[in-house]
Amino acid sequence: PILGGLVVAFLVKTWAPEAKGHGVPEVMDAIHYKEGKIRPTVAGVKILASSFSIGSGGSVGREGPIIQIGSTFGSMVGVAAGCSISQRVTLIACGAAGGIAATFNTPIGGVVFAMELMLPATNSRTLMPLGISSVVATYIGRAIIGQHPAFDIPALAFESTSIENLLSLLFFVPFGVLVGLVSVLFVKGIYFSEDFFESLPGGYYTQHSIGMLVQGLLIYCMMVFGDHY
Repeated sequence: PILGGLVVAFLVKTWAPEAKGHGVPEVMDAIHYKEGKIRPTVAGVKILASSFSIGSGGSVGREGPIIQIGSTFGSMVGVAAGCSISQRVTLIACGAAGGIAATFNTPIGGVVFAMELMLPATNSRTLMPLGISSVVATYIGRAIIGQHPAFDIPALAFESTSIENLLSLLFFVPFGVLVGLVSVLFVKGIYFSEDFFESLPGGYYTQHSIGMLVQGLLIYCMMVFGDHY
C-alpha cells in the first residue's frame, strides 16, 4: 500500500492535481465554475491512479473514479465539437451517467444520479441524452463484465404474511433513522481524517506514506484476525 500510495501521489501531483479527491466534487466544480471544461489529462491520470490505488490495497471505491473519468470524456467531446456551455454540461452528465450505469449495472441509477448531482436543470433536452448514454453504457458493460448485479444481496422475504411479520417491518423505521445518523458520522469522519493527515508533519509524500502504512496495517489485521473473504 505504501508503494502504491507513492505512485498515486506522484501521478496526481505531477500531471493532474484535479484528480485528487473523491471525483464528484471536482466534476461539480467544473460544471459550475469552469464552463464545463475538464482537462483530458484528468481522465488518464485518474485511470492510472485509481488502478494503482485499488490494486495496492487502497480504500477506493468505483463510483468516484468512473464519474470523473466519464465526465472528462464528455467534456472532451463537448470542447472538440465546439458545443455551448449548457451542451458541455449535458455531455458531462451523460459521461457520468454512462460510467455509473456500466460499472454498477444500473441504467436507471445512472440517469437518476446525473439528474440529481450533475445537471442544474432537467428537461426533455437533457433527459433523452442521459437515457441513451446510460442504456448504451449498460449494454456494453453487460457484454464485457456480465449481467450479474454489482452487489449480490439476498432478497428480503417473509415466510408468511402474518401480523407478526408485518409488524416487524415497523422496526425498519428506527433502523433507517439510525443508519442516517451513522452516515453523518461516517462523512464527518472521512473529512476529519483528510484534515488530520494534511496537518501531519512532513511533506506531501510523507503524509501519503503514513496514511497508506495505516491502511496496510488494517489489511494485515483483517487477514490475521478477521474474515477477509
